[in-house]
Amino acid sequence: MMKWAVLTLALMGVAWAELAPPERSYKILMLLPVSSKSHRNVFLPVAEGLADRGHKIVILANHPPALNHPNVEEINHGLSEFNTEAMDLFAMRPDPAVVFKVLQDALPIIARKLYKIPKVKELYDRRKEFDLLVINHMFNEVVYPFAHEMPFITVATPGMDSRQSAVFGNVLNPAYAPTFMNAFPLPMSMIQRFLNTIAHIRIAATWRYFDVLPSVQKEISSQFPDLPPLLDIERNQSLALLNSHFTVTGVLPLLPSQVEVGAMHCRPGKPLPEDLESWISGAGSEGVVYFSLGSMAQGQSMPKKYRDMFVEAFKQLKQRVIWKYEVALEGVSDNVLMRKWLPQQDILAHPNVRVFITHGGLLSTLESFYHTTPVLAVPIYADQPKNGMNIQASGLGLMLVWEELTVELIVNSLKELLNNPKYRATAEEVRSALRDQPQSPKDRAVFWTEYVIRHKGAPRLRSPAATLSWSAVEMHWADPSSPLCLQSPRSSYCTNKMRVALMVLLVALAGVSLGKLAPLEKPYKILMLLPAGSKSHKVFFMSVADALAERGHKVVMLSGYPASSKNPNVLEINHGLKEFDVKNMNLFDFRNDPTGGFSILVDILPAMAKKLYKIPQVMDLYHKRKTFDLIIVDQLMNEMIYPFVHERTYMTIAAFGMDACHSAVLGNVQNPAYVSGMLEEYPSPLGLKHRFLNLMQHILMPFYLRHWSLVPKIQKEISDIFPDLPPLLDIERNQSLTLINSHFSMEVAVPLLPSQVEVGAIHCRPAKPLPKDLESWISGAGPEGVVYFSLGTVARGTTMPVVYRDMFVEAFKRLKQRVIWKFEEKLEGVSDNVLIQKWLPQQDILGHPNVKVFITHGGLLSTQESLYHATPVVALPIFADQPKNAMAIQKHGLGVVLVWEELSVDLIVNSIQEVMNNPKYKRNAEEVMSVVRDQPETPRERAVFWTEYVVRHQGAPRLRSPAAKLSWVEFLMLDVLLVLHVVVYVAFCVLSRVVRAVKGKLFPGKAKKRKRD
Repeated sequence: MMKWAVLTLALMGVAWAELAPPERSYKILMLLPVSSKSHRNVFLPVAEGLADRGHKIVILANHPPALNHPNVEEINHGLSEFNTEAMDLFAMRPDPAVVFKVLQDALPIIARKLYKIPKVKELYDRRKEFDLLVINHMFNEVVYPFAHEMPFITVATPGMDSRQSAVFGNVLNPAYAPTFMNAFPLPMSMIQRFLNTIAHIRIAATWRYFDVLPSVQKEISSQFPDLPPLLDIERNQSLALLNSHFTVTGVLPLLPSQVEVGAMHCRPGKPLPEDLESWISGAGSEGVVYFSLGSMAQGQSMPKKYRDMFVEAFKQLKQRVIWKYEVALEGVSDNVLMRKWLPQQDILAHPNVRVFITHGGLLSTLESFYHTTPVLAVPIYADQPKNGMNIQASGLGLMLVWEELTVELIVNSLKELLNNPKYRATAEEVRSALRDQPQSPKDRAVFWTEYVIRHKGAPRLRSPAATLSWSAVEMHWADPSSPLCLQSPRSSYCTNKMRVALMVLLVALAGVSLGKLAPLEKPYKILMLLPAGSKSHKVFFMSVADALAERGHKVVMLSGYPASSKNPNVLEINHGLKEFDVKNMNLFDFRNDPTGGFSILVDILPAMAKKLYKIPQVMDLYHKRKTFDLIIVDQLMNEMIYPFVHERTYMTIAAFGMDACHSAVLGNVQNPAYVSGMLEEYPSPLGLKHRFLNLMQHILMPFYLRHWSLVPKIQKEISDIFPDLPPLLDIERNQSLTLINSHFSMEVAVPLLPSQVEVGAIHCRPAKPLPKDLESWISGAGPEGVVYFSLGTVARGTTMPVVYRDMFVEAFKRLKQRVIWKFEEKLEGVSDNVLIQKWLPQQDILGHPNVKVFITHGGLLSTQESLYHATPVVALPIFADQPKNAMAIQKHGLGVVLVWEELSVDLIVNSIQEVMNNPKYKRNAEEVMSVVRDQPETPRERAVFWTEYVVRHQGAPRLRSPAAKLSWVEFLMLDVLLVLHVVVYVAFCVLSRVVRAVKGKLFPGKAKKRKRD
């Protein structure tokens, strides 16, 4: 199994290795004037990857040149204030605040001197020649003057940093997201969450507002008096490349502008020099222990008592030892080889290297997992204790504390790692997950760097939360709707047409070069369940099913619709129940329903639950459920099917798009300050009133559906059939992953977990040739063009009230354009410029260059198709999520929205003419189209990859967020807030008593007089 997985991953690396040819050669300036060697080692693969693509790279750093590449120019500024080789990291170990003191002294001096260096000053004066700046996020605010009014991205070399994440508008929850310097295991206790919260506040405040940055700001302001504050410049960054990967550093919600590229510097091992190869191979079956404290921690700065302990411990080992040490050392045994420099990755990749003793630096940690080497971590400072704790908590190795170190402890720990196979097995599991990615981290870094340039800073990547005040953002932690969805585990660009065409060509080429997935290890059996899905839901499901079937997987689908797939690998079963038959519904009746039509489901779905398991085909499928490798469930309205997934590997499809409540089930609570509820989209940014209404929607809809009416009724019916089954909402929590029918360019950028994969517009495709009659009708319209009118598959035109139908008939008579109207029967009184048909190939019509406007109900699939084909919209939403989709259309300038109650013939005509004649709508639609189509892989490929990923990794537990295991009290940190209030109250009482006592001593007469009074 493991050999097949490794082969699959190796082939996948080849299949996904090519990127589309770049639009042109870009000039990129990379700035890391204050950096350690390890930080530079993260930058170099990005620089090399971009240079290999033909881009011209200039790097400003505090290190000698390291890349021998004709497209890379490296400039060493020569300042010595930040010299890591002169730092004694062991002296810093007892007090992490020492690092801040060192930087507090060094950074203002660097800021004062840097711009006086001729090479730097020349580079600054030339900065606008560059297409993009890439800045080291940590310690490098001194170069923000370069970034003023320039597109720039950052590289977060230590991985996720809560301070930088907050700048993007993604505030991390200290209930489960440790700071980069905190070594708390997960789940954290109440005291640890309290301390972690204080650390989040203290680190941000100390660095940004009190000690470090104000001193840097003072020096910069004296040289650039007209420059905005550095923190304001910082907020304009477009994207961050994070040196992290969820398999190693943990699962956190990330925005589209936060891209994980961890292990980017890792590579397969190269042949070792003969002496090293001989030493390692000559160790025989006992193997080799490799010991290195990285590039910053010098071995000779290690206190003598600890050095002697390691010397003595290595004498007691049967294994050979390779020790990276800078000077000769007396007293070492013959089984120890010492070198001042070693090719670390080539050593770790050797099959006879059994254990890695490391300081726990992030690069070394990533390398150990990439090469499957169990770890003995002895962290020194900064993020190393946190990395060490992650290693131990994940079962990848052990962590020792210097103060507790003894010879016996070192020996016993090494023997445990050498002899217990669980560490190697866990390391192999993590290695397979770390290497199993749809793109290499290096290719991903290159793609998104170029993406920011192609899309002129990529403003659609940015979260609306980044523009909110802190009080609005903090609604995230205090959202009272969280308990309704969180279940405690302890209880049940493009304005120029030629440019757009070039963009589309590049994306098409990208699709070709990335269109091959790795050969299958074996075909999987996959069961897809959507017994209560609408036709639009099934369209979305079929896109996934057909893609999986084309890969060779066997797919069985249970739904309430006749078979529609022609793929022999797809078997469709229609359960035949009519309760959820939209032909029996008039959706215009739901327009004023505050639940968006969900209220009707309260009676329909429990009735379906009662009948479903009495159908022989369904029960036969239920009894065979364990023969399937994976079950895929429609996330919306299908709780009745959860008995199928009890104790089975399963994932969901959110055909409805992002649902805040479902997101919370996965442990990712969305912030109602800017993330809309299921049914309504408010103008952005939200004012106080709209934030309040949105919060109520976040609370009331989940409460109504999950805890008051719908799910309790379904639960009652299911419990009668399966009395030993756990509660449905407990089963729901065990899903591995969800495919979401959304894309940030069409909606808003929200933080998502690795287990929340956007595949919006998966059903969209290039237009095919139209039937001759339709092609003749559309082409014959001439330069005036065609208006296309359809209310989708659910809202039938025949149910439209006559008053509105007559308005459209009259409005179309006034148009110079031809109209294609999807209507289910003949319609009297229509003019000759109107063609009526009961079924139409919508995407082929929208893809025709002579179709100028789409009148739509605003269904999610229709909205995505209009944007994919760059067709401006007149939206007339009816129910459910359609008002939300329509508001998003209007907000992005892609069309206009009309309300049925305000409809008139004049309004219809004027709206069509506005969208038809105002070029901004077409321009905006083309811009969004270029973004939607500009992806590293197609949504279809992405859906297949992550579906297979879940099966390959036995449910992919490392995708799951630790927040999903927290109770709502822990997630909302109510206990921490209570402790904070108590501490403040007690401190106030004590201070009051002290003040009174002091006043009594100083003014005894007044105190006695008060007592008499």
